[in-house]
Amino acid sequence: MMLRIEPEARPRAIEMARWLAPSLVLKLVEDEHPQVIAALLLMLEPEPAAEVLSALPEASQSAVVARVGRMNAVSTQAMGMIDNLLSQRIGANFGASALTLGGPREAANLINLAEGDLRNTVLPAIAQSDRSLADAIEEELFTFEMLLDLDPMNMGRLLRDVDNEALVDALKGLPDANRGPFFAAMSSRAADGVRDEIELRGRLAKSEVQAAQRKVVDLARNLAEQGEISLGADDGEFV
Repeated sequence: MMLRIEPEARPRAIEMARWLAPSLVLKLVEDEHPQVIAALLLMLEPEPAAEVLSALPEASQSAVVARVGRMNAVSTQAMGMIDNLLSQRIGANFGASALTLGGPREAANLINLAEGDLRNTVLPAIAQSDRSLADAIEEELFTFEMLLDLDPMNMGRLLRDVDNEALVDALKGLPDANRGPFFAAMSSRAADGVRDEIELRGRLAKSEVQAAQRKVVDLARNLAEQGEISLGADDGEFV
């Protein structure tokens, strides 16, 4: 399908749209004609295209899907029109400044999603020329949300060393439904106590929550490197 509509080189704005988060793509085209939206979705990767489709108003979804189903080809002229539209919308929404793309977190996500042991091959190579960048990527390789996958035994070992105040602040930034793995590794009395402290804790700045979560993550990484807990895969690797 992509080969039927895609020329040798996509126009610049269309190529940029492929790098934007689905929520941003939706903002650019949500009030456009279903035919335009359908053509653009076919130029995106399937997963983000599906996210954009899901976020459209229900009344628009069927019209867009129907046009995707009927579409056989998109002319160069039509692609040029879509590209001009996106250029105007990107300029209106983001101004003349460059869009923020990439960064240590995005680099870490690529490493986490890639097959093989990229952490132990890519990061040392980067560190040879830019140690601060390698350290920044390393810091993003393991996120607080990944702790939710710990089994009760490993979680219990981690919680033995976690400062209670840091734990309360870290959990304050999680939805109630995501706190379960932490509470499951505690006694009922301890879990109730932490719940009470979370409720009594005043409003926290996002930076305070992130700092507390980073403390817990750093502790988990240290324990993993010492062989005290296993994070991630069964082989002990934690990314």
